[in-house]
Amino acid sequence: METEVYADLLFLVNAGMDGLCLLLTGRLLHRRVKAARVALAAILGGVYAVVALFPDTGTGISLLLDVTVCLSMCGIVFGGRGGGGIKGLLSSVGVYFLLSMALGGIMTGLYHLLNRAGAADILPFLTEGGDGPTSWLFLILAIIGGGLSLLGGRLARRAGRVSFCTVTVELDGKQVALRGMVDSGNLLRDPIGGRVVICAERSALFPILSPALRQVAEGVSPHRAPLSPSESKRVRVIPTATATGSGLLYGFVPDRVSLANESDNHRREVDAVIAMTHIHTDGVKALVPSELI
Repeated sequence: METEVYADLLFLVNAGMDGLCLLLTGRLLHRRVKAARVALAAILGGVYAVVALFPDTGTGISLLLDVTVCLSMCGIVFGGRGGGGIKGLLSSVGVYFLLSMALGGIMTGLYHLLNRAGAADILPFLTEGGDGPTSWLFLILAIIGGGLSLLGGRLARRAGRVSFCTVTVELDGKQVALRGMVDSGNLLRDPIGGRVVICAERSALFPILSPALRQVAEGVSPHRAPLSPSESKRVRVIPTATATGSGLLYGFVPDRVSLANESDNHRREVDAVIAMTHIHTDGVKALVPSELI
């Protein structure tokens, strides 16, 4: 059975899908891409899709040509300065392949869904006499699948975006404001009461700490530090467990803790214990559990 293929629609569908996958690859890898480069690479992919219909080169050569064109497309978009060299190019090719397969899977699923819904009866121009899809159907599926992929890419990017906030800690009438980063890996709990724990840079807390609490922050055991009775009630010993082993952190119960999102500056009070430790992330003075956001 012979099938009619419209080269112009085939070109548009493949160029559109290639361009969309390249844009999503750049977003997921946090790389800036130029529209002209994406357009050029998409045109290359569309032309190759049409040209590949005519010569019968065999499976091996066809696969080699597919890989070569893919490398060329990613090289056009992500090559040059700031592309990360060979390693960066290979990572972009890998992500591009995964996105292409995901988009193809979405299109296949939509096609079967339309078949079950009786699309051939409702919109007969979408199928060739009910035997197979036309290029118009492929175009419609590409547009729908591309929209879903773009939405998924935005959601994934938003989920992976690092959130920051301002942590204000008050103790004995003194306040200190710390730039905090939301850390989903911070699962620490106060063994007394079960409150969540905010890890804070100990040196940044010194302005509100008494001399005895500063000693505790520097690693002196609470039993040896000259703590007052009220300070002893505040101090907490917090067990930790990481991939490198277990340990203990010293912390305290503040008078008040508030969080303010950097996006909208909305401030609210939270019930948390402050652990005094060293934060290795530049510009960040506190690690805030995600459940507080």
